[in-house]
Amino acid sequence: MAKRATKQAPRKASKSRGTSKAATAKRPAAKRKKNPGARPRIHQSCLLGLVIERMAKARGLTLPDLAAAVGITSVGMNDIRRGRFRPRLDTLERISDVLEVAPGRLLSR
Repeated sequence: MAKRATKQAPRKASKSRGTSKAATAKRPAAKRKKNPGARPRIHQSCLLGLVIERMAKARGLTLPDLAAAVGITSVGMNDIRRGRFRPRLDTLERISDVLEVAPGRLLSR
């Protein structure tokens, strides 16, 4: 006996794409902040990177351009910016030379 080929109707795409009813249930609204006008707190390890990023932007430099001028990789500059890496003193001095500021300005808030 020969098998008879049956043609199946194409499946319709579901809108939920694998999410269950529990996952699509309404989530509670976010809580209000206690002081909406306050500045966000920045962790101390990220502060140096934020200062470097703002000073570079004020001088029209991108971080990869600054990294090339300083002599480090753009990955290294990104690690400094994110607070994952603290630069050595000579690197900090080269950054301050390129940005034309005193090294103390980079470390001050």
